[in-house]
Amino acid sequence: MRLVIVETPYAGDIEANVTYARLAMRDSIERGEAPFASHLLYTQPGILRDEKPAERALGIAAGFAWGRNADATIVYVDRGISPGMKQGIKDAEAAGRPVEYRCVKADLLPLPEIAPCPKCGSNKDQYIFVVRSPTPHVPFRGVGCANEGCDYAGPRGQSLREAIEAHNAGVKPV
Repeated sequence: MRLVIVETPYAGDIEANVTYARLAMRDSIERGEAPFASHLLYTQPGILRDEKPAERALGIAAGFAWGRNADATIVYVDRGISPGMKQGIKDAEAAGRPVEYRCVKADLLPLPEIAPCPKCGSNKDQYIFVVRSPTPHVPFRGVGCANEGCDYAGPRGQSLREAIEAHNAGVKPV
């Protein structure tokens, strides 16, 4: 098995981010990897408190130390790339460790419902599209409409969830 560091968001919506990190760990295991996510281990009750800067720094340093044994760093981008994840990417690059970007398999990831198309009103022809972004290997995702004669291509986001939420927030009745 390949040893990998898993980078996912932690701060912010901690409950949702921990759920997502667990899905990322499962996804990695199902790909034949042995993943390690320091933010899932070191933030458990009684270990380190992420809200305390000194303890957060200890956890990050411990994760980076473990990373010296990893074969790669895997960055899961469905929920975007957080400042902490950027630190992990920089550490991997400085150590000469390959960095791979991926999404959790769709069948593992619960996504919000997609609102109807704001241009034609169709509620069954939306699709997800992927376009290149300025960040290498991290495509933007968006929501579009495949209804005949409709050319709606909605907002884009770094993650599929971001794109769907931006689309849903901007939808106005036709």
